[in-house]
Amino acid sequence: MNRKVLLVEPNYKNKYPPMGLMKIATYYRESGDDVRFFKGDLRDLAADIVIDELLDNLKLHNPQVNWKKYKLILIEYIRIGKAFALEECEVFNNDLEASKLAQNAARYYRKK
Repeated sequence: MNRKVLLVEPNYKNKYPPMGLMKIATYYRESGDDVRFFKGDLRDLAADIVIDELLDNLKLHNPQVNWKKYKLILIEYIRIGKAFALEECEVFNNDLEASKLAQNAARYYRKK
């Protein structure tokens, strides 16, 4: 049963995840599920999820471009919502990419 499991840990200073989360992760991994840990602010998680979906969509549209190298610029754009974060990259001048970026920025604010 391939499920995706997200284990969220609050943002506090520690070296390792809590033992309870580790046990839960082991249980789900042994049953064949995909386990992902996240530590920190939930806004960062929402931005991360939206950016991953956006990169997948952009990769389908234009596979020649290495979209992962623009991840930090896209995160800044999604969080701020202003186009000046994209002005330095000529890749984002296409109307289709701009519309996809605007859709994903709106999705981020709904998830936030």
